[in-house]
Amino acid sequence: MEHGLAARPKLGPIRGPVLRFARRMSPVARNQVVAGRYELLEIIGKGGMAVVWRAIDGASKRTVAVKRVLGALSADPGIKALFLEEARVGQTLHHANIVETFDFGKDEKGAYFLVLEWVDGLDLYEYMRAFHQAQGHVPWQSIALVAHQALQGLVAAHERTDASGQSLPVIHRDLTPSNVLLGVDGVVKLADFGLARAMDRASMTLPHMIKGKLSYTAPEMLRGQKASVRTDIYCLGLTLWECLAGKKLFAGGTQIEVLENVEQARVPPIERFRPDAPRPLLAAVMKAVCRDPRDRYSSAREMDASIAELLRSMPQPMDEARLGASVRQAKDRLQPAASSAAKVPIERADDDIIEVSAELVVDYASSPSALRSLQIELIEEIEEEAARAASAEKGAPKPPRRKPPPPPPVKKQAPRTAEPETGTPPPATPLGLGWPYGRAPRPNKK
Repeated sequence: MEHGLAARPKLGPIRGPVLRFARRMSPVARNQVVAGRYELLEIIGKGGMAVVWRAIDGASKRTVAVKRVLGALSADPGIKALFLEEARVGQTLHHANIVETFDFGKDEKGAYFLVLEWVDGLDLYEYMRAFHQAQGHVPWQSIALVAHQALQGLVAAHERTDASGQSLPVIHRDLTPSNVLLGVDGVVKLADFGLARAMDRASMTLPHMIKGKLSYTAPEMLRGQKASVRTDIYCLGLTLWECLAGKKLFAGGTQIEVLENVEQARVPPIERFRPDAPRPLLAAVMKAVCRDPRDRYSSAREMDASIAELLRSMPQPMDEARLGASVRQAKDRLQPAASSAAKVPIERADDDIIEVSAELVVDYASSPSALRSLQIELIEEIEEEAARAASAEKGAPKPPRRKPPPPPPVKKQAPRTAEPETGTPPPATPLGLGWPYGRAPRPNKK
C-alpha cells in the first residue's frame, strides 16, 4: 500500500473516458538516423514547435530523447533562436535534478535537434493521474520529496555562476506538472528550459506565437513585470497546490476567465483539501503562491530549507527509494497505452496560445565552438532578413505586421463571501476529463 493513503480524503468517481489521456507512442521504421548517430525509435510527444523521439545513441548505446524542430518551422528565425537558447542554457546547467543536455546540431535535412537525457518514469501530471485513477490523493510524503528535489534543481539554476564566480542565474519561466519528471529511481528532474531567461547575455526581442500555459502564469507577468526567481517559486508552488488538492487551481470556460482568475490569484487554503498533510508543508505551499511576489519566499534555497526541515522531522523517512517504488506502482496503475517506458515533457494539444516576447541569445564567448558557429549562422540569417525587409520598404510597400490582440478587459466581480466552516473539508473535485489543461471539472451529479 502507498504510504499516506490511509488518511487521505476520497476523490469522486472518474467522469469521462480515461483513454482521453493515453499517449500512444508511434513506432517508426528502423534505420532512421539523425546526424549519423541517433537512431529514432518512436515518437514520444509533439508540441507546437518540436517533436520528441525516443532514440538510441549509436556511440554510447544509451537511450536518449531527441527533440527536433518541426520541418515547417525550421526556417523561422524566431523558432530557431528559441531552440538555440534552450540548447545553450541546457549545456550550462549540470545538476542531478535537471535534465541533462547531451548534444545539439543540425540533421541531414537542415533541421535543428537537441539530444536530452532519457528519464525512465512519469511526469508529475501523469503521477497525479495515476492516483486519481485509484480514487485517491498523492501522498503528501511524496509531494514533500518532489518539492525538495525540484527546489534543489531551481537552486542550481538560480544560483548559476561562471568560472570567475559571477552570478548568472537562469529563470525557468515554464514550471508546470509536465516539466517535473519523476524517475523510477526516485530522482526528480526539471525539464524543458525552452522559455528560460538566462541573465548572462545581451538580448534582443522578437515577438512570436509560442505555446504557453495561461493557468500557470504568475500574476505579475500579466502586469508586464519581468520574470524573477520568485516567479519560478510561484509556478512550482501552484503545481504543488494542485498536486496536493487533486484539482485545478485556476480554471475557466474561456481564456478570458482563466486570465481573470490568474490575475486575481485567489487561492483557497490548501488545508480544506488535505487535512492529513502537516502544517509546515501546507504553509510553505501557500506562501509560494502569494499574489504579491514580495510575500513569497525570496529564493528557492529559502523555501527548500522549510521543506528539508519537514523531511528531517518525519518519523518514517521519505527517500528516493520509496519515491521510486511509488512511481513504479503509479506506472502500473495507468492504462497500458499511457504507460510508456520513459517520459519527456510533452506539450498538450489544448494548451492556450499566448503572444509573448522571447528574449534571444546574442552570446558567443561562453559557448562551445559548434554551438557558437550555429549562433553566428542564426544571427546572420536574422540580419539578412532585416536587410531584405529594408530593401522591400524602399521599393514596393510592405504589408503591415499583424499586431497581437489587445489584452482582454478585466471584469469587476463582486467580492466572494466566505464559505461557512463546517469542520469537515469538502472532498477534492474530481480531476475529470481534460484536467488540468481543459475546462473546469464539473461536480458529480447524484
